Amino acid sequence: MQVKLERKCTTASLRQSAAYTAANRDDEKSIEILRDFCREEMVSPIDNRGDTILHFIAIHGNVRAFRLILEERPVSSEDLRVKNKNGDTPLHEAARFGRKEIVEMMLSLKRDLVLERNNSGETPIYVAAASGKKEVFILLARIIFVMNLL
Repeated sequence: MQVKLERKCTTASLRQSAAYTAANRDDEKSIEILRDFCREEMVSPIDNRGDTILHFIAIHGNVRAFRLILEERPVSSEDLRVKNKNGDTPLHEAARFGRKEIVEMMLSLKRDLVLERNNSGETPIYVAAASGKKEVFILLARIIFVMNLL
């Protein structure tokens, strides 16, 4: 029984490590690893910060992987709202790292993600500004203006 449990934990850990590594690559094998992982564990935390695979894709700006995941499995509003231990959503991470195309893709799925606050009360536009990501800041400001949320 203990051997089976250890094997299962090891297998899960290996899958998580492989998905983490694949999130910042653009080769066919990495994309396939991400597809397989996302079929079962889209919103499962894969690190000690509580990040999901969507957080990692946002951090690394892997547009191709995000597109393929969208084709493979619909990404729900709930998937995009999953927060890590800091309360950051994948959109917060994309804003922090200036991943404009990922930000656009996420907001095309659910515009009101711009309102999400992390544990420090920061919205994605605040995170973009604090990180010096001007293009993402301008994009988010336009969306907020259009939504009449100012």
